[in-house]
Amino acid sequence: MAFERDHGTCCLVLPLKLGVGLICMLIFALSMLNFVALLTGDIRLQGNGYSLDFYRLPSIVGCFGFIFGFIGLLGVYDDKWQWLRIFNVFLVVKLLAMALACAADYWTLRSCEGWINSPTAETQNNPQMYVLSSMGVCPWARWSYLIGATLDIGFQVYITYCSVLYQMQLASNPPYALDFGLERYDVTGRWKFYQVTDPRNDYVPDRDMKEEKQPIIDVGPALGVQYGANQYGGNQQELHHYGPDGMDTIFTPADGPPPVQEERRLFGEACALTGILSAIDGNGDLSRVPASV
Repeated sequence: MAFERDHGTCCLVLPLKLGVGLICMLIFALSMLNFVALLTGDIRLQGNGYSLDFYRLPSIVGCFGFIFGFIGLLGVYDDKWQWLRIFNVFLVVKLLAMALACAADYWTLRSCEGWINSPTAETQNNPQMYVLSSMGVCPWARWSYLIGATLDIGFQVYITYCSVLYQMQLASNPPYALDFGLERYDVTGRWKFYQVTDPRNDYVPDRDMKEEKQPIIDVGPALGVQYGANQYGGNQQELHHYGPDGMDTIFTPADGPPPVQEERRLFGEACALTGILSAIDGNGDLSRVPASV
């Protein structure tokens, strides 16, 4: 039997499903004992026997446990609440028959002291009552029977309650717990189950988090260039340049001139060189070169 669902406990330590299965097996085994009690008529094989009117009633009802116990066991194994309901009806009938027989026995024991001299003793063959009356142990017999009957009926009530409770849970169709096997219900257990490494080892912190951010220095005035918000009198304190990867790069004097300023300087030198070359004639005369160059 599988125990995927949590139904509670039976007898404080057993899972409810296992407990109800054992109850079905117990009823099946007791039916064999009831068969023997019917064949022999021995009072030691049954829980009652002082009242002749209900002497065989619990044994007769208990014999049907051979059938209903097997039905209940199949219902537990296959989680068939309909079959368990049939078994529970039998348990209730068996409990009522036992309670009726116990009440009749205790009523008979009330007249135990004068049983030997009563007219009933002459008309009824009740050796149990004759022995108790002749030995003078009727008060002890009543207390012993009361305690034993209470324990027996209490046990029958408890196993009936457990079986009915399990039937009601099956009828309500409780959910199964999702478990893919070997799962430890934590992050590390799932990594081990799927045979993967800890992904946190592959995590690279951001550059700004790993390294200290360099101080921001306005290099525009140092380079003699005004652009962006500075050329309009703004308070621009950062000199930004976007590289090929689209990341914003902040330049400082230690890094050299920004690429934009370097391009402007190279462009100016190229224009000056072009002016020099155009001013030189074929004879190498430099008189036409502007004085500014």
